Amino acid sequence: MIAEKLKKWGKLGFVATPDETEKEFVKRIDNLKVFQRDLTLLEKKARIFPIRSMSSDQKILGILEKTLQVRPAWIPIAYSNRFLAPWEGAVSWSFDTICLIQLRKAFTKGRFLLYHREEVIFHEVVHALRFAFHEPRFEEILAYSQAKKKWRAFLGPFFSHPKHTYLFLILFALSFCFLFFKSLFFAFLVFKLGKLIRDQWLFKRAKCSIQTLFSTISPLALLIWLTDREIELFAKESPSTIISYIKSQKSDLRWQQLLLMMNLSESMT
Repeated sequence: MIAEKLKKWGKLGFVATPDETEKEFVKRIDNLKVFQRDLTLLEKKARIFPIRSMSSDQKILGILEKTLQVRPAWIPIAYSNRFLAPWEGAVSWSFDTICLIQLRKAFTKGRFLLYHREEVIFHEVVHALRFAFHEPRFEEILAYSQAKKKWRAFLGPFFSHPKHTYLFLILFALSFCFLFFKSLFFAFLVFKLGKLIRDQWLFKRAKCSIQTLFSTISPLALLIWLTDREIELFAKESPSTIISYIKSQKSDLRWQQLLLMMNLSESMT
């Protein structure tokens, strides 16, 4: 694959997933481009709301370009309350090889409750960019990393999966009726909080390692494309071990693309 094309796609937010072949990668991008060119077709497939192109939102695109070093103007956005749970302000939808972001209508005015539109779009863009990755451990931490409040950036990923939210609500309700469920509810809270503290610590260590190794890039710009195992490796291992690992991945399409789009090839020599 031509290096210039690989780099260009990366800057648009089209990054190869772990173990994805060149043929599979090109097919996925072609599918995304087809639906981006015809948002009416995507709207018909979604059958739930009118869709807008993100290309008109220059403010959030500027934030994404500065923080993640990508400009994913191809991701469609829809403003609708339909299918959102009462506590949800936004959600990312994926249909086979395409995706879109749904926001509450209130966000057309700039904010909803305590949340600003740019913060929420950033959160959902992380999910949209990684929708083909299937690496869930640190994804919510990545998505909440640019929250305007530090406490929200830390505690926001407490529910790393929708089913955890429902489990929390069920255990909370049952804890008022049965002593056993009260103990189970507190055990669930302790377990989830302990796991979150550990994962946040690992994420912070990985971020520091990237800052040390590659001072010219935003750490999040690389972290967003790493697997869970790689983030843990960056957090725990020495700089020399990390460099050795990256060199060993040079035949991997994703790492070829990352080194090109972030101009890190010279740092690896």
